[in-house]
Amino acid sequence: MALIMLGYVRYAPYQTDWDGVTYMDIASAILHGRWHLVVNAYWGPGYPALLALGKWVSHANRVQELRAFYFVNYCIVLASIACATFFVRSLQRVRMTLANLEHTVTQWAISSPLLHLATYALLFLAWLGPISPDNVRVDGLYASLLLLAFGCLLRLAVQGGFWAAAGLGFAFGAAYLVKSPAFILALIAVGALLVYWKLQSAPKRAYLMLLSTAAVFAALAGPYIVAISMQKHRLDLGDSGRLNYAWCVSATGRYHLLQNQTERFGRASVHLIHPETELLANPVVVAFPHFAHATYPIWFDPSYWNEGVQPHFSIALPFRNLLRQLHPVERFVILQLLALSALALCFLFKIRITSSPSAHRIVSVLVGIFLLNFFLFVLVHFEDRYILGPYWAAWIGTLAFLVAPQDAQTDLGFARGITLFFAISVAAFALQTVMQLREKAIWNDQPVGWFNLQELHAAQALEKSGVPPDAHLACFHACDSGAYWARLASMHVTAEIYDERYMRDAGHPAQEWRSLPNKPEILAALHTVGIPGIVGRFHTQPAEDATLPERWQHLAGDYYWLPTQAPVTQTPAAPQSAAR
Repeated sequence: MALIMLGYVRYAPYQTDWDGVTYMDIASAILHGRWHLVVNAYWGPGYPALLALGKWVSHANRVQELRAFYFVNYCIVLASIACATFFVRSLQRVRMTLANLEHTVTQWAISSPLLHLATYALLFLAWLGPISPDNVRVDGLYASLLLLAFGCLLRLAVQGGFWAAAGLGFAFGAAYLVKSPAFILALIAVGALLVYWKLQSAPKRAYLMLLSTAAVFAALAGPYIVAISMQKHRLDLGDSGRLNYAWCVSATGRYHLLQNQTERFGRASVHLIHPETELLANPVVVAFPHFAHATYPIWFDPSYWNEGVQPHFSIALPFRNLLRQLHPVERFVILQLLALSALALCFLFKIRITSSPSAHRIVSVLVGIFLLNFFLFVLVHFEDRYILGPYWAAWIGTLAFLVAPQDAQTDLGFARGITLFFAISVAAFALQTVMQLREKAIWNDQPVGWFNLQELHAAQALEKSGVPPDAHLACFHACDSGAYWARLASMHVTAEIYDERYMRDAGHPAQEWRSLPNKPEILAALHTVGIPGIVGRFHTQPAEDATLPERWQHLAGDYYWLPTQAPVTQTPAAPQSAAR
């Protein structure tokens, strides 16, 4: 697995998004000691700290940093394997402990070596899909830390011990610094542990061990909670849940929300404390110069720009939102179809969870935590990468406690064969994927996958055009999938032309630009605040002169440049149907 993933990291296709660029910016803030930029109620500091460490060790410059970040992700893959090994060994220890306590000899359907193999295959399937290491995202690290936490939870449930309790606090504390939903998940896990102990009639001293869990968790997460709360002047554990509820359930505008845009408030009260500056009303041109060291400040700290958005919580609204989540849930089921089918076939052929009440309770705890975590996300905003840690724990835990009837040795062999087939299939699929990526890279005369000539050449062309480093730019569709080109050029996007009235139906950026009224006023407004030009992305080629907007200069690929001081021919006024 480790060797195949090394090839995947080398040849995986280039991709970046807003989240990835923001994590890179926070990593840069850590390296330069700008700690006020690191305290962020939306993005945790744990993953950027690892990115900063990787960049510091490799001494990578802006052009080479993405490769360094990919190899940081590769190290997280190795850590994920270690966490999975710890979790499986915790399950093995639980199986032995329960057998000793109940004085039974159990022939498990899935042996220990096969359980390890199936676990690695399950992780492999995720690392090739939703948490692929070729994307600068936090979810692989988050899921791995949760798996570590569940391993400590299992040991604490059946054996107790100070180190298991402290490890539980460490794993959940580190997970919280990576992603704030870990705080709620920690409460759910500890609550499930207390219920399990109650059903098992655990001695009172067992409950005292949770004091060390709380102490370690507070030592890790406490300082950051204090820092966020001081920044917000209120107790704040993180704003990602509240904001995603506002955007996805209350239908509040996610991007460039202004106080006068009441039609975009949805079901929320909006009294913006830090609104963006509206440079022009028709079309809407906004400026957001705060966080000047960030590549794209509007996504660097969404909690700052959305301070004052208060969604109206309702029991009915999240359930109405369920229909929107059907597609990502369907995608998750399809991606996990091989793993779910292997488990379903075991049940079909009389393989069942052991009759031990304690084992049933442990499986119920793991599956219950997964289901609660699943429904928390599916009622607001669901993506498969959000729930992988609890899903791994539930799937592996269920597999570990399967047994076959004593007179069904054929069924036992079938279960083991199905599990082995699952592991071999995933490994073969992974190897085939890496070989195809390598062939594609060679065919495109590209030695590694992380390199993207278009964005690099666009950044170099900006520098050659006379725009100084650290300049503030505007964008028009050039930030739709992140603004890594601006980071490569050491520049900052602090203004944007974003008006849904003209962008909703045009279907093509060039047509959308032509539909905008008041183009000279757009350029004049941007020039007034010191922005030298606009970077646009039009998905066309320079040779196609008939499709190019007027006065735009080609940078590279489908990136274009329009200086704000350049004259632009006035276009007809917008139709009445587009008026606000």
